[in-house]
Amino acid sequence: MLSWLVFPAFYLTYTLIRGALVNWYPYPFVDAGNLGYVKVALNSLAVLAAILITGSVLLTINNPIKVKQS
Repeated sequence: MLSWLVFPAFYLTYTLIRGALVNWYPYPFVDAGNLGYVKVALNSLAVLAAILITGSVLLTINNPIKVKQS
């Protein structure tokens, strides 16, 4: 499940580096110039939680718990 987070982590890193260089961020919740890096980190953790919860729900729906019948 953590492999889902590889691309978002690289994209966030790229966005923060590029944003600092060109002074433009594609999303307001990662605009470190206006929000600061602490707020961006908190926003990123919220997005991380949403990704994990959504992924877990989708996996649960796709793979329901099988009940043993005796």
